[in-house]
Amino acid sequence: MAKYGINQVSLIGKVGAPPQLSYTKNQEAITRIWLAITEKRRNKQGVVEDQTEWVAVVFYKNKALTIAQHIKKGATIFIEGRLRSFNQTHEEQGKVMRAVVEGRKILLLDSTIKPVGDEKTSAPLMNPDLLNQLGPLKEVDDNPF
Repeated sequence: MAKYGINQVSLIGKVGAPPQLSYTKNQEAITRIWLAITEKRRNKQGVVEDQTEWVAVVFYKNKALTIAQHIKKGATIFIEGRLRSFNQTHEEQGKVMRAVVEGRKILLLDSTIKPVGDEKTSAPLMNPDLLNQLGPLKEVDDNPF
């Protein structure tokens, strides 16, 4: 039996709201996005319905700044990262466990993307400038939620 496991998450979905940029006490950037992942499922009556799962994704430091600037609500994106969980205490719910995806890589999958400063030109499938700015993920001590 393996001593260690693999913590890897790959998701494709649509950004459900504008990215939320904030800063830790140490002034390190954190960007949160909500990713809507919609699948078709058959219900008990055999009717095909859309089922949407909402996933919280966080990015840190320079990657967070880049994503806050370039990713827009409605964009179709691919995210690769790892699952992180933590406990929170709420007045109404008591102690609850939360899970988020800590983003490491992101690809823009929309067929056309409007480059910054030029609304008339279509960009290729991926924005190379954005990808070049995404460096390795570093640990942040502050809890993002």
